[in-house]
Amino acid sequence: MFCTPGILKSDNGPPFNGEEFEKFASILGLRHRKVTPLWPRANGEVERFVKTFEKSIKASKTEEKNWRKEMQIFLQNYRTTPHATTSVSPATLFLKRIIRNKLPQINDIDPVSEIVRKYD
Repeated sequence: MFCTPGILKSDNGPPFNGEEFEKFASILGLRHRKVTPLWPRANGEVERFVKTFEKSIKASKTEEKNWRKEMQIFLQNYRTTPHATTSVSPATLFLKRIIRNKLPQINDIDPVSEIVRKYD
């Protein structure tokens, strides 16, 4: 669950350019992929999330709400909402359990056992 990833994507920042990091990556057996810094189009998924996130922050400021509190609510809802591709929330896939939130549930079926079997 909390193991070493197979691929690590990072910018070309100094922490990831040294010989020491190369040795570290080779020992762990991970591939290091460099993406262009400050260019979100290098990862379309990130670009789409940032647009949604910025829209949420702007809406909270327009409604004169505390944007930091609204940001936490947004992130919780985002992480617990089922993804269109997997039909499972990111938090459920990551933690292998359902995270409670205030969003209505479609059914009371516990999909965690099915998820664990499917993605393990």
